Amino acid sequence: MTESQSPVGGGLGGSSSLIVTLMKAFSQWMGKSFDSTHQLVHVCHNLEAEVLNTPTGTQDYYPAISGGLNILKYTTDGITQSVLPLQGTPFAESFLLVYTGKAHHSGINNFEVVKAAVAQDSTTLKCLRDLRNISEEMAQACQNNEWNRLPSLFNREFLARVKLAPSFTSPEIHKLQEISMQGAP
Repeated sequence: MTESQSPVGGGLGGSSSLIVTLMKAFSQWMGKSFDSTHQLVHVCHNLEAEVLNTPTGTQDYYPAISGGLNILKYTTDGITQSVLPLQGTPFAESFLLVYTGKAHHSGINNFEVVKAAVAQDSTTLKCLRDLRNISEEMAQACQNNEWNRLPSLFNREFLARVKLAPSFTSPEIHKLQEISMQGAP
């Protein structure tokens, strides 16, 4: 029996954490370990996509497996993962996870973005490039302990994501964004 306080569609990574926990428990029970974190992510990602009958990403599984501050890089060669410790970072000292009370279906939203990208929609392609660049800057800021850069990077990411697909936001998220930017450099 499992239990989670994370609501379905909450966007908090609850389903990813749950399937990772189940797969680790089954692996230990069967006395067979996964060859790598990547293999475990691959199995969890495919199982969840099959159960939900919708596309899923892989980004939520890595932190559930490894803990820490995960920096993931997706390339044509595959996914690389760097895990930084949380201790001594703003994420350990003053991180606040907020649930807006509104469910969302990221798989459907992401599918619409993929369709627009395949159709070569110029706005979609520019937003995706912007998000890639922002994520690279975010990784660099975290690796270099440049925590003062995070507020402006979070804001740029939010604006690019909303421009990419308005369905990624809600009035509640807009309010949280406004509150989080108060007093930011």
